[in-house]
Amino acid sequence: NNSRSVNDNDTDSTRSNGTSKGKDEDTSNHPVGENNHKTHAISRPLFLLQQQILDVPHVLQVYGGSPFSAYLDGCSIVMNHADFYCPNLASVCLDLQKSFPHAYANVYLTPPSSQAVQPHADDRDVLIIQLWGQKTWTIYQQIPIPYPYPDEQVGKRPDLPIPPSVLNGPTLIETVLNPGDVLYMPRGYVHVAQTTGNEPSFHATIAIATHDWTLARTIPAKLQELLEKRVDYRMAVSHHPSISRNRKRSRHDADKDDNENCQRIANSLDNSVRDT
Repeated sequence: NNSRSVNDNDTDSTRSNGTSKGKDEDTSNHPVGENNHKTHAISRPLFLLQQQILDVPHVLQVYGGSPFSAYLDGCSIVMNHADFYCPNLASVCLDLQKSFPHAYANVYLTPPSSQAVQPHADDRDVLIIQLWGQKTWTIYQQIPIPYPYPDEQVGKRPDLPIPPSVLNGPTLIETVLNPGDVLYMPRGYVHVAQTTGNEPSFHATIAIATHDWTLARTIPAKLQELLEKRVDYRMAVSHHPSISRNRKRSRHDADKDDNENCQRIANSLDNSVRDT
């Protein structure tokens, strides 16, 4: 079995409470059919045809809700949070949660000569595990938005397309995954996957939502925790002594003092992080 990583060929790699939906061929943040697991702990399968999610009324009318009928008609079938159903996948996710705040699994069944979704980048790191059949993966070298957040996933929204320079530029990895192979996809890399020939593909994606625990999010949370331990910072802004003094001074001087105070706090936090 082979394990591949984007980082095998690239030293400048990209690298998050976790209620986000994640997957390598992610169907979240697409214009239609988003299945929000915040309100549905156990999600129904998603049906994708010609790289578009089919809405529920269409699925019921055309396929009677049957994933088997949809698959035979050329649909890709996606099951979010498959770890709710499969003990083996649940075991993998629980093991990863010893090192990460959370991890979850999604599975994809794709017919022969098919592509579930368009090229895109994800807001999370993922491990792609090929379980059955083959799938061809292309990962592009240029990263349009480093370390993207959920609203910055290129290729998933009409108003956030992938820059042509990415798709027309060099590729980082072009590989075929066979059963047992694992591909690591860091957050932010544009990629696309498709089946070829007469063979379908079934793979699992283990999603690690790294956008949920970035420095930009953990530092403010830690700062709030530290400040709330100080009585003077529990006061309302309008009653704080430093604010009252600043009102009697020029706006320029008051802003300067505020900036200096913020810088001192930032330096203190930086030293604390370095010490730990």
